[in-house]
Amino acid sequence: MNVEVFIFWFICGLIAGAIYRSKGRSEATGCLAGFFLGPIGILLAVLSSRNDKGIEKQALKKGEIKLCPYCAEPIRAQAVVCKHCNSDIRGAFEEKRKVSML
Repeated sequence: MNVEVFIFWFICGLIAGAIYRSKGRSEATGCLAGFFLGPIGILLAVLSSRNDKGIEKQALKKGEIKLCPYCAEPIRAQAVVCKHCNSDIRGAFEEKRKVSML
């Protein structure tokens, strides 16, 4: 097996994995699909649907969003008022930290 062929399939795996991650899906699954299926794996990654729950979970991990302490809906990390329930959340997170420290 030529080294160039292996590198090509490896790069296909990396590309498919990155596409899967951007759609909120498992990066490992994308890498495997791209590595074993090559360009077809990339095409499958492009055609796969978005996983909104997965994207939300990634954003929570990165700290880009947080959950409202009153209605548990996702909001931006910089928000001071929840766009879903209109609650003032400025003090809610400090109170939550104080309670958890006790």
